[in-house]
Amino acid sequence: MEFREHVAGLELRRYRPLEPARARVLWIHGAGEHGGRHAAEAARLARRGAEVWLPDLPGHGESAASFAWTPADLRAALAHLLAHAGAGPPFDLVGHSMGGLLAIGLVRELRLALRRCVLCAPFLAPARPIPRWKECAGRLAARLAPRMRFSLGLRGEDLLREPAEQQLWFEDPLRQRGIGARSAAALLDEAARRAAEVERFPVPCLVLIAGEDRVADPAVALRWAERCSASAVVLAGLRHEILREPERAIARLAIDRFLQLV
Repeated sequence: MEFREHVAGLELRRYRPLEPARARVLWIHGAGEHGGRHAAEAARLARRGAEVWLPDLPGHGESAASFAWTPADLRAALAHLLAHAGAGPPFDLVGHSMGGLLAIGLVRELRLALRRCVLCAPFLAPARPIPRWKECAGRLAARLAPRMRFSLGLRGEDLLREPAEQQLWFEDPLRQRGIGARSAAALLDEAARRAAEVERFPVPCLVLIAGEDRVADPAVALRWAERCSASAVVLAGLRHEILREPERAIARLAIDRFLQLV
């Protein structure tokens, strides 16, 4: 069952199983998108016995606009949301792209009572190098005009292989076309900081890596998993939005097994 709520300043989709929940999952979407992009997967986990919380992050979807957010701001908003959760099983985290980056930070920085973590195509470095002039211009704008908007530079074919899925992404009215200068600079800094980690991850972690990712560098994600003692599954041939690719059943099974929902 799906419930729509406004909790802790965020628009929230909440999915409840028909029986008492065997797990609780906080599902974190990526930059420029919104929770609704992952509604089908959240509903599927609810049918498996999990209660799933699927928020729109600040500045995304139907949550309040914010064009100068940082990853720290988004983590704080998610921690505030979890503080409203009440009694129940500890939360598992599932994070896609930037959501995976935020999930790492929630576990590392806030020391919340979390159980397991799934990172789907986590953004730890861009798949293509950013031209030096462009990065310098962006960082200058971040200081002088932090709300200045830059294009995310994403194309449907970078995210997905199926034309029908590319069209759905292109026509999504809640999709963000741009990102604030301050947000972009802070996101790159956070990704570089997390990519350099070598400490063992504090909770069991599964990293699903898109072998043909054109957004987040798959090699960096794999190195992070190896250094931080996380389990990694490389899905050859898949692009960034793993759970919308034709072979998504493989990723779904890996998530279900890891979250003990089989």
